[in-house]
Amino acid sequence: MGDRLEYRMGGAEMIHDLVTIVALKYKEPDYEHTVRCIDATELRVEWADRAGWGNFSKAMNDAFERVKTEYTWFVTDVVFDPDVPARLLRNLRFHNLVAIHPQHGSDHLSHQPGHPWSVGVQPVPFIEWTAPLVQSAWHRRMDGLDVNHWYWYQDLIWSKKTREAGGVMGVDHTTSVHHVYRRNSIQYPITRKRYATRRKRDVIERKLLRERYGKNWRDILWARA
Repeated sequence: MGDRLEYRMGGAEMIHDLVTIVALKYKEPDYEHTVRCIDATELRVEWADRAGWGNFSKAMNDAFERVKTEYTWFVTDVVFDPDVPARLLRNLRFHNLVAIHPQHGSDHLSHQPGHPWSVGVQPVPFIEWTAPLVQSAWHRRMDGLDVNHWYWYQDLIWSKKTREAGGVMGVDHTTSVHHVYRRNSIQYPITRKRYATRRKRDVIERKLLRERYGKNWRDILWARA
């Protein structure tokens, strides 16, 4: 089929018929690295636009409304090999998961490589929204991301709802994405504006979480025993 990348999922199924990428736009010049990675997959893309610094959750939800495929891969400012979505999908289906996330240099140990448990696909109580592949129907059932949370916590809220509804999530330690250019972005005014807004929103959103879940909201959302 020419130079087009085709990944068979079994039988005649092609990943191009199964997965849509919802990609968050960034205005930093370095984002071109992510765009090239997205283009290399040759999957259909719905672009989520928050004008460079606004509400992450609303932008993702708005773009997701245009998705028609069975699965959605949400992508932020990461780089990856073109076969990553196919590998994620294969493992999501094999392990009967509603969502799966590739390993990466995360703040959360469960998502990181290089640990004794970082082998194969591991079930987790929550997934990040850096680059999760999800069942589209399940995401609709969860009503998308909570738009009251612009930058943080929306993935934890989504994961809590998923756990309570009986869905299983996993981290795929056979598949990776990388933040190789993020350390350079602080030089850009749009990045500094986004970070400043994040700090302000964090105060507001932590107050919302205390009101919603009580003083132990961290234990509740991170599913700590």
